[in-house]
Amino acid sequence: MATPTPTPSPFLHTPLERPHSQIRLLELQPVPQPPSNVGADFDQPICCRLETVFLKNTAPPYKALSYSWGEKNQPRRVIFIDNRPFSITESLDSALRHLRHNRTEPLVIWIDQICIMQTDNPEKSIQVDMMASIYSCAEQVLVWLGPAGQGSDEVMDLYAQVGGKINDANLQQYCTRDKMPLLDAAVHARNPYDPLWQQAAAVQALARELLLQRLQAVADWDRREWFRRVWVVQEFCVGANPVFLCGFMQVPADYVKTTRLFLGLGLTHEFLQAVRAQGDDKVALVGALGTRDPTPAFFSARSWRQRVERGERPAGTLFELLQMVHVGREAHASEAVDRVFGMFSLATDLDRLRLRADYGKSAVQVLTDVARALIKAGNLAMLAYVQFPRDVDGVLPSWVPDWHPNLRPSFYPYPLAGAVEEQQYFRPSGFRSPMVMTELGDTVLGLGGFSVDIVEDMGSVWTKDADGADAFRHQSYLAEIRFLCRLSAVKNQPIYASRQRREEAEWRVPIADIWEANEPGPGAQQRATQRAMRAFVDFRNQIAWMESGGLAGAAAPPPDNKEASMYRLSLSKMSGMRPFITSCGYVGVGPPAMCPGDVVVVLFGARVCSVLRPRGMWGYMGKQYLYVGEAYCDGVMDGELVGQRWEETFYLV
Repeated sequence: MATPTPTPSPFLHTPLERPHSQIRLLELQPVPQPPSNVGADFDQPICCRLETVFLKNTAPPYKALSYSWGEKNQPRRVIFIDNRPFSITESLDSALRHLRHNRTEPLVIWIDQICIMQTDNPEKSIQVDMMASIYSCAEQVLVWLGPAGQGSDEVMDLYAQVGGKINDANLQQYCTRDKMPLLDAAVHARNPYDPLWQQAAAVQALARELLLQRLQAVADWDRREWFRRVWVVQEFCVGANPVFLCGFMQVPADYVKTTRLFLGLGLTHEFLQAVRAQGDDKVALVGALGTRDPTPAFFSARSWRQRVERGERPAGTLFELLQMVHVGREAHASEAVDRVFGMFSLATDLDRLRLRADYGKSAVQVLTDVARALIKAGNLAMLAYVQFPRDVDGVLPSWVPDWHPNLRPSFYPYPLAGAVEEQQYFRPSGFRSPMVMTELGDTVLGLGGFSVDIVEDMGSVWTKDADGADAFRHQSYLAEIRFLCRLSAVKNQPIYASRQRREEAEWRVPIADIWEANEPGPGAQQRATQRAMRAFVDFRNQIAWMESGGLAGAAAPPPDNKEASMYRLSLSKMSGMRPFITSCGYVGVGPPAMCPGDVVVVLFGARVCSVLRPRGMWGYMGKQYLYVGEAYCDGVMDGELVGQRWEETFYLV
């Protein structure tokens, strides 16, 4: 009887002696012998070595892997490190097998799941703080999108062909912020004698031809999980020479960037006509190329980081980075704490905020600590992202954002990472600075300000449709605000300086008094003016005609002028808000969760008003409140009530 082979004990990491300066590197070994049949090497056991090095001194050239961990409950796979078994996720196992395929030399690579001792929270916290350095020191970042499928080989081939043609013609030099206008002008001029147009036209023709054949495959490629993860943003931003890998194919990230830019330039009327000939489903796919393309956010973030490194713009604060990653984007993390930890290596103000990654704390503790630090630093704008429902285990204080995916943008145009605020649109508290009390316990925040009034009634939550053209929704939203404005007039309280200003509320409130006066870009948004009022009238006439169905015998349709379109765009920024009226007749728009009895307040230093919900007294200190959300309250936003109301401290729990 054969003696059973003893199972080797599992691989255990040796603790790093100097975790602030050392890292581990994985050496992925090729298959020892050429297998007898083609492809058999793929299923051979994965064998590796793990080496400890000093990042800045003794580290050999290495690559760094950027990938999606996948779901927590996914199956586990076993690899061998130094001849001992080690458990990894199925997604990483697939990546390693593809990376090893047909290799004859070891691959030295850094992978967080293996190179960080995941069971040691202190080490994990330190190494997470080093991740920007780890990725920036790597000679290349390998972006693993997953196994081939759903036409991904065709998409990778599209990027290789079009990106290669762009590179061969040296057209990539025009795919920058400074030179893109030159390329755009040449494409639209279509001068057959212009060499730039000739080269661009050839690339466009190839891009259109391939895209027509592969529309569905491109849409599926765009939905790959990697594009919806938090950590990959910093990995892609700071890493050198990133390359996308999908299945056994790979393409430089710059090829993807330039190809998508040329695909955008190639969406001409003639091309769209050719798409329509293939059916409505293809038209929808082309529309998704612009609205659901995940790549611009990554390339913009990478470009932003490169300009920071060249000293061309200021680096991003933690709050700016959290906005950039979580507002309007599907940015997921396996652990709620990683929604904020994933930005720590890029933020410039962590020392000032006194924050460090600490995996020994609960998600509630981490998110509360971050919120308290941001508020203490004067970032009251953070309260715009307290949005419900929240999806963190445990009970968060009402004033703490959970930074869940796809947060709704604020109606107020807060500047994003590295941008300079062109103007301050509102000053409801005049020139008062924030008054913050943070040392009140783990869950209590004190903010100074004054009450405006009590909410009496609300309209419906307004949500725009996908293309912004639903006349009934627009008409209902405007009608509710018109009704509340007339109810305010019946109350006839002295809350406006003049009758004319009271009447202006009907067109100011729907867009929170900020409208898109110009084409999108710097300076596009401004306070609403009489020009906005005329745009409101034109837009209201348009939707009334659309709602009538344009019946035979009805009046001719109103002209679809640019300003009416700008008013429609301004309305779209208000999606998710609901109209309200207060006891004294103040009309505005507020958060969807507000209800009668809530209090509209002005917090010192805030750009907008806030809605709070009374929760009783807090000992001898004062009243407790829940934070409900931000609001626009007409007749208050320019400091009209400063000095007219008692100042108080609102204790948020």
